[in-house]
Amino acid sequence: AGVMAGIDGMRTALVEELESRGFLPTNGLKSASTNTSNFPLVRAVLGMGMYPMFGRAVPASDLPPSATTTLLTQAGEKVRVQQGSVNTRVFQGPLPGPCTLVSYEEVTRGEASLGVRACTVLPSALPILLTAAQLKVTQEEGGQGVHLLVDDWLPIGVPMELLTLVACLRLR
Repeated sequence: AGVMAGIDGMRTALVEELESRGFLPTNGLKSASTNTSNFPLVRAVLGMGMYPMFGRAVPASDLPPSATTTLLTQAGEKVRVQQGSVNTRVFQGPLPGPCTLVSYEEVTRGEASLGVRACTVLPSALPILLTAAQLKVTQEEGGQGVHLLVDDWLPIGVPMELLTLVACLRLR
């Protein structure tokens, strides 16, 4: 009970300090928590906090039949999702999207391979467009959309109308 009281006291002190500095409204945390039930948004924000510790899932069709789930990192390394990870099951079927991103905490080096255990599949690749350091635009064949090359390693296909929205949000 003493530990919980100490944690509650630290929380109260933090909230009061944030209110006094103007980071939180003075009417409490209720109005600051409007998006707590929007789980895809919360996952995207938490996942983006891990950037650049991201990997792009390699489709199973590009791997040998006996290979495990593999991620391609920004450094160009192929990293396996370790068998003990709960996310191994996510990749057993087709990937959720054309550019499935996975954030991870650390890469462990084994004798013959690299692996990640604690990883999270991001619900969308779009939040990275707002936080990336650099975006390069290339036109798709046929003119229906564009490919954005994020930080010189991650190609993401987006519709043309989304490009203007991303550009406006990045300027803000």
